[in-house]
Amino acid sequence: MFVVCGAKEHLDTLNFSLRALKRFSHFSILVVTDLKRNEVAIDHPSDQIIDIRVTESYNHHQASIYLKTGLHKFLPMGDHLYCYLDTDVVALNANVTKVFNQYITPITFATDHCRMNGFSPQAINCDCAQMPNELQSLIDSYASEFKHLMKNQALVENVINQWRLFKKRFPLEQAKNEWFDGLLKDHQELQTKRAHLLRLTSPKLPRHRLLYNYLFHVFPNYRRSLGIKQWKDLKGNVLLDEGPDYHRFMNEHGFFCNTNTNQWSDAEERLVPEITKTYDEFLADHNLRLNNSEEAWYTAAGELLLPNITKLIERNSTYWYDAATDTWYDKHNNRVFVNECNHLKGAIKKDFGVEVTQADWQHWNGGVFLFDKDSIAFLDTWHKLTLDAFLLPNWKTRDQGTLITTVWKFGLQNQPTLASQFNFIADYYHPTMTYEGDLTFRVKDGEPTISPSLIHIYHHWGDKDWAVWNDVENRILS
Repeated sequence: MFVVCGAKEHLDTLNFSLRALKRFSHFSILVVTDLKRNEVAIDHPSDQIIDIRVTESYNHHQASIYLKTGLHKFLPMGDHLYCYLDTDVVALNANVTKVFNQYITPITFATDHCRMNGFSPQAINCDCAQMPNELQSLIDSYASEFKHLMKNQALVENVINQWRLFKKRFPLEQAKNEWFDGLLKDHQELQTKRAHLLRLTSPKLPRHRLLYNYLFHVFPNYRRSLGIKQWKDLKGNVLLDEGPDYHRFMNEHGFFCNTNTNQWSDAEERLVPEITKTYDEFLADHNLRLNNSEEAWYTAAGELLLPNITKLIERNSTYWYDAATDTWYDKHNNRVFVNECNHLKGAIKKDFGVEVTQADWQHWNGGVFLFDKDSIAFLDTWHKLTLDAFLLPNWKTRDQGTLITTVWKFGLQNQPTLASQFNFIADYYHPTMTYEGDLTFRVKDGEPTISPSLIHIYHHWGDKDWAVWNDVENRILS
């Protein structure tokens, strides 16, 4: 079931999602709305549309939240089990109906893609997510200057996805990457150093270039341990390690090295192919080149294809960005913009008397949830707290802050949540999420892929330059 009212864009989104859900589910679909507010018609049978008049004192956004949190008041509860979907949640396959198997009383939600302290500036009227005017102006300026190049994001992502698929043809390479990535997990600076060392010592380089690199770049900056192939930087950090532990790891993954020939074989002594191209060579075959210092993409001929605006700001201002914490700093290393705070935690305690003991609690996302008659007490409290929050000047018009409040008020903070495939939040800006193609994602390297049954496209809806949207549209409209 869906809730919607108001502007054409929201009704168009609903109609697309209705089309998707009808394609993959035979279950009844209800829409709760205030018909007199809607700019366009809902493409759905009228007997499955529940028309509720909402007070005119609420704007369309508040009216939608009023209907959503008050569903238990407008639906026949009885013995029915309902699944609520935001209008920007799209069904992708027939497994969507299996969401009902996930229900755990008294109510079941999915988790959000961030934690409570990261969501806090979006729920409370504080200044934590307010950039300095100078920094915001720089971002806006570069975004405007390079707007015509942003369409190339899809092109670059497509080639990167092709590279991932290419590497899968070489399982030995995958095992090696898993080993080396494990060494330097969460150490981006050391990963960059290792990549630099590998480029300098590539056996595919001409002999004279290798000799030059070793003499003037490798030996002055890196150290190799005697007896084993282990490289360290001048601070003693291990960048590469092909010692006994490495070979033990590879053996456990079914690969065995002949130390005389330096060739790898599988358990049946068949030679295992090494990867045939480096990343740079693969990019060159697709007319791409990555400038590592700029983190910008060029054509092979040197034409700028996709800039990194963050790096441009760092080079041309006194601000710098820490990707690990998603934080901007000024020249004095003072934080000037951060996407997290504890103001929501404080407001929940002050305004509603509920103590949230985990500031970074993995809060729930209101885009998909299952409910029945056992959920009424929870929904009634969520509804009331949300309407109360409409009147509080420090609270933004959202329902997730009051959802957090309700969860902790009922002591449900450890309640099991929906599997991510039933509310997969496709975050265009997610720092580690990768799109593997064919509507398959990987949230972090080394983690299993996810093929969602319900995908939550909460921004960049309809973006024709985004491979994810194009594949969703092709799936639904084809």
